Amino acid sequence: MLVELRISNLGVIAEATIEPTAGMTAITGETGAGKTMLVSSLSLLLGGRADSSMVRRGSDRMIIEGRFNDLSLVTDALEAIGAEIEADELLVARQLSERGRSRAFIGGVQAPISKLAEVTSELATIHGQSEQIRLGDPDRQREVLDHAGGPELLDLVNQYRRAYRHRDQLRAECDDLVHHAQERAREADLLQFGLDEIAAVNPQPGEDTVLGLEASRLQAIDDLRMLAEHANHALSGSSEGDPDDPGAVGMIGIARRQLTDIARLDEQAAELAGAARILAGQMNELAADVASYLADLDADPLRLEAITARRAQLKSLTRKYGSTIDDVLAWAQDATARLDGLSQGDQRVEELERLIAELESKLFEIGEQITVLRGAAAARLAAAVQEELAALAMPHARLGFKLQPLRK
Repeated sequence: MLVELRISNLGVIAEATIEPTAGMTAITGETGAGKTMLVSSLSLLLGGRADSSMVRRGSDRMIIEGRFNDLSLVTDALEAIGAEIEADELLVARQLSERGRSRAFIGGVQAPISKLAEVTSELATIHGQSEQIRLGDPDRQREVLDHAGGPELLDLVNQYRRAYRHRDQLRAECDDLVHHAQERAREADLLQFGLDEIAAVNPQPGEDTVLGLEASRLQAIDDLRMLAEHANHALSGSSEGDPDDPGAVGMIGIARRQLTDIARLDEQAAELAGAARILAGQMNELAADVASYLADLDADPLRLEAITARRAQLKSLTRKYGSTIDDVLAWAQDATARLDGLSQGDQRVEELERLIAELESKLFEIGEQITVLRGAAAARLAAAVQEELAALAMPHARLGFKLQPLRK
């Protein structure tokens, strides 16, 4: 039922709010007062065609809002789109800009105009010329009968619809698994091939980076040795012990001894002598470390050859499965999970077939209950309608319902 209708900037109507009461509400007025616009506003809420000429002159947009209650016929449709229902009432809105852009909202959720029409057509009807044609629609006839059957029948119908949709979803998933079995098998073969190739190489995290650094060092061994020899000579001086070439260590040693002698004669130089001792110790340690580094700089062509071969193996993986070895290992992890999912396809088909069978049984049980309740509702509705028709001077008019299961 329409509880409230709000109109903003529609034709001659700037702002208007209507709250129909139970029973009949009559709207009257002179020609041009806006009666047709009221009907047009309701038509827009029901998904009717919109035209930018309907927007009030001087306004940038028109807004029509309606609040409805008694939502039993549209509960499933509202749940499907995530519409919000407050205090058992639904707010729907239709907006139309001066440029002709139309938007619809159902329970705070933007929706296509077709969805708006689908939902609101169950909540309100405009009776005009040819509108009675809807009564010839089997779907509409069934809805009228279900509504006449009361809450118990409507609840069963909603249960049936939910179970029916769930069954169709499971059936679609099952059909997809069966029809794409060969594709899954091919994908599984490719994934397994990749995993086997990676396992054969057995890469370690960060291995490509570590080997790259070591290869660069071995390839530059001659340059490193030359530079290290120069550094060692600068620190330690001539290897023959030439007094004219003492190196930095020897020069610091001379400075330390002289500052020590100065400190014996002048206490103010004590700090300088101490600093010289510290610096001399550091220089000795540095010279020893450089000499050790130089001694370890041996060319190792066999090691370089082994590293080159290993890097070639790793490169064969990074060309296919990732830019780095860490990426390759991540691909392998994802592929393992995907392969596990593919291997469970047959099990999933069996599970889906079981669930579908259970839902088929449930649908049959609910369907039988619906048939019984619809039969009772049909008898009550026919009697009530015939009573009304008799009061309209049609005593021999009869209304009958034929309930026939659909084979689909």
